[in-house]
Amino acid sequence: MKSQIHIIVSICIFMLIPLAPVFAFADDTLSTYTFDELYLQISVPSELIQITRDAVSDEQFLEEAGVDLPTLQKHLTDSYIYLNAMPKDLSYELALFMVSDKGTRDIWNLHDHDSSEIHKAVAPIESGYEQAGIHARFDSLYDTQPVVFFIVDVDRIEDGTRIYGRQYYTIVNGQGISVTCWAYTGRMTAEQTDMQRAVVDRLVFTQISENPAPSSSRGLFSGILINGLAWGFIGGVTSAVVSILNRSKMAKNSLEPCLVSDPSFAGATFIYKGKTYDREKYINQRMLRLNLMKNKEKVLPKILVRVNKNRDPLKPSAIINELEAEAITRILAD
Repeated sequence: MKSQIHIIVSICIFMLIPLAPVFAFADDTLSTYTFDELYLQISVPSELIQITRDAVSDEQFLEEAGVDLPTLQKHLTDSYIYLNAMPKDLSYELALFMVSDKGTRDIWNLHDHDSSEIHKAVAPIESGYEQAGIHARFDSLYDTQPVVFFIVDVDRIEDGTRIYGRQYYTIVNGQGISVTCWAYTGRMTAEQTDMQRAVVDRLVFTQISENPAPSSSRGLFSGILINGLAWGFIGGVTSAVVSILNRSKMAKNSLEPCLVSDPSFAGATFIYKGKTYDREKYINQRMLRLNLMKNKEKVLPKILVRVNKNRDPLKPSAIINELEAEAITRILAD
């Protein structure tokens, strides 16, 4: 399978003490993807819903969630995601990212650099996470030969709820590769942690090339620092796929009671996917649900910005985003 590479800013790196892997896959329970431009093959549990820029493993699941697949796949491309996998209960998600810029190209292969040099570059990066609202706990390297990963445990507030994650990050062939997991029901469980480690252990890099323009250790430090400051912005969308699915499911639950079946109904209506709904009733339904959010005074303005960015009139979800913006605006005006 081939995906397009979008050369953008690169991502931030941190580390955590590696644990002995205790999670193992059987080959017949895996789905394997090859991304030629990443020189990478990745395998994830087949039981997970898998979405790439080209395909989805369970179209019915997305349809039931009320998600427009082309819009979701465009989001993956815009967010530098090549593969996203999650269980049907959306309790966590696993994402494969690739970003590349001058910093990653200067470093080229992280494994080629002395670990003591790498450790010296860590301290200035921490503020990059914090400034982006992501709390990071940095500790150590994970060397899988011939690739070395940074591991970082992170947590952040999303829509008023604290979510926890872990990132494995490396630089190979001048490309920043990240396998990141976010959990949505509390801290990551041992099973989720071991599953992510097993995915990383089974990564196959089909080519690892020599740096065509070797740089000094100073270049290493400056490149990592650039990555660190950039990662906060990239990491902020790591959890976006599950967030989109959750918001879509909530919107769908709000839609069903608002279906207009009486042809004589005289109130304001809107049409979504060929069905007619009571506009005011839907807005009131969304207001009831949104009012239940924790820290809504801080969270809702951020959601409003995100919703307004997605109000593309050519997308099927445009009307839903318009009404969501209206519901939030009314709440904030009270």
